[in-house]
Amino acid sequence: MRRKLPVLAVLLSLSSPLLGSTSDQRAADLYARGVELIQKGDFREGARWVREAVDRGATLPNEAQGSESRFLVRRYDPYYWLGVAHMELGFDALALQYFQRSRSANVINRWDREFHDLEKRMSVLRQRTGTVLVSSELPPSR
Repeated sequence: MRRKLPVLAVLLSLSSPLLGSTSDQRAADLYARGVELIQKGDFREGARWVREAVDRGATLPNEAQGSESRFLVRRYDPYYWLGVAHMELGFDALALQYFQRSRSANVINRWDREFHDLEKRMSVLRQRTGTVLVSSELPPSR
């Protein structure tokens, strides 16, 4: 039994980069590039990059995504940025779902500018769609 534990530990350590995680360097890079594109107005391409970060397994909004010894993304909330992009592209119902997902993670509420923007956008989207969103289910990939 003692021999199996070290082998299992090695296998798990080798597989983790393939599975993606909140400390996945590639996910952090994808996210940072996607946010940059969205901020510049390239909403479709920015959303594609952020969605790819989420698809790698970096799904949980948090204060810092990445690792201290490598790249560190501050204010990691892919759902907020996906919501911004989809709202700007006219996908109001989908944007509202992303914003709800962001809000339910209780991270963005610590970031004044983004939190106020999220609340304002959600209010506008609820009026436009006549929707009261109760689902926190993740919208499908595009």
